[in-house]
Amino acid sequence: MERQKDFEFYRKEYRFFSYDGYTMDEYDDQLIITYGFTIDHLACFHPQWTIPLHGRTIDIHDPLLNRMVFALGMVEAISYWKITCAPLWHVKCGGLDAQAVQWFKKLAYYGLGEFFYINGIRTSYDDFVTIIPQNSLMPHYPDTHDYHGVMVPLGGGKDSYVSAHILKQHHDIYAYIINDVKSALHAKDVLKLKDDHTLHVHRTLDPTMLQLNQNGYLNGHTPFSALVAFSSVLVGYIHHIPYIALSNESSANESTIKDEKINHQYSKSIEFESDFQWFNHTYLSDKIHYFSFLRPLNELQITALFTHFNDYLYDFRSCNVGSKQGVWCGHCAKCCFVAIMLAAFNDDVTITSIFDHDMLNDPTLWPLYRQLSGLDENKPFECVGTRAEVVAAITLALTRRDLNHLPYVLNQFKSMVLPIEQADALLHQHGELHHVPACFYHELSTAMKEAHLWTND
Repeated sequence: MERQKDFEFYRKEYRFFSYDGYTMDEYDDQLIITYGFTIDHLACFHPQWTIPLHGRTIDIHDPLLNRMVFALGMVEAISYWKITCAPLWHVKCGGLDAQAVQWFKKLAYYGLGEFFYINGIRTSYDDFVTIIPQNSLMPHYPDTHDYHGVMVPLGGGKDSYVSAHILKQHHDIYAYIINDVKSALHAKDVLKLKDDHTLHVHRTLDPTMLQLNQNGYLNGHTPFSALVAFSSVLVGYIHHIPYIALSNESSANESTIKDEKINHQYSKSIEFESDFQWFNHTYLSDKIHYFSFLRPLNELQITALFTHFNDYLYDFRSCNVGSKQGVWCGHCAKCCFVAIMLAAFNDDVTITSIFDHDMLNDPTLWPLYRQLSGLDENKPFECVGTRAEVVAAITLALTRRDLNHLPYVLNQFKSMVLPIEQADALLHQHGELHHVPACFYHELSTAMKEAHLWTND
């Protein structure tokens, strides 16, 4: 879709976007945060976040709490700014020093990389927006809380199952669930996580934004995992939980568009994780540690570990199309990706029964498999693994099947296998680029060795 003219028109018509402020209210053992954003001469917006307190007493005048709420609002604002991409963004409710201004500008630019690309919008880092804060004051606020436990954000996919399965054996863990997605609630029950250790957070979008989207204003992907980062630190502060263990893997670092820095998973990447760790420890809390527990692994290894556990094959769900119903749609890129990864370690009957659809024998899905494998240059805009991992999965899948009786998809791929040594190397590699604390790394390493994916060397 080519929307460059709309982009230029809106920027002239609606030059100013403002982050006006936020309010915090306690009601029915919940903290309700309401944000205020305005696009001058167009609309005002008031999205909300609702955070359970579970009996916790909070001081809504606590300056560090307010800093965390304010920072979450900066990320929430991106969804509303993108409606017209106003060239000037006024922050009227808090201070940002020069480094913080650049931090949020970088997040907005790369976090909206897919949005710009899909809409055919050409802009530059220097020109796309100027963030103008109320002031440049960001004093240090000490964190005096005592902390305990580990928070694990649950989405219902295999990755968060793997993290929770390992971590619950060693730690007092809290499930973090946004908007009670059906697959996440099911995961909490299957993993036998405690109700009083489940943090149900709700985020509501302003209906005016949804109406403007329907009316044809600019719309597209935003960096949702950045919202997870800021909101989880806020919830960790309220509930005194020091570790936030994400389930993002090394595969999230690969760009979706070949040879360009346009990544659907930008806010799941190691670059964002490193940036966020710096922001959190500089401006928020140096007692709360945000990291991805699975960052040393790739998607092939996570699928192998998940299959090794053999407890959740028929319970997990990763499909965004079917997320509200807690089902696999059987026709999207995510379903195809999960199916081809599972094929490396499971037979066709198992895969068909998981999806209730013969994913490897459906010719209509072939274009998606082409994109996933690198036969086409660009990957689907989905949370999927690298091209090399998909080819390695195909290689491993073919080694466990009769080459004379292959399902349609694998038969199409028969000529593009790797040498088995390369596929095995990917299956057993150690990712060096991560922020996993030593004790957590030891627990991950133990699980990998028990599954014979890492050696004891």
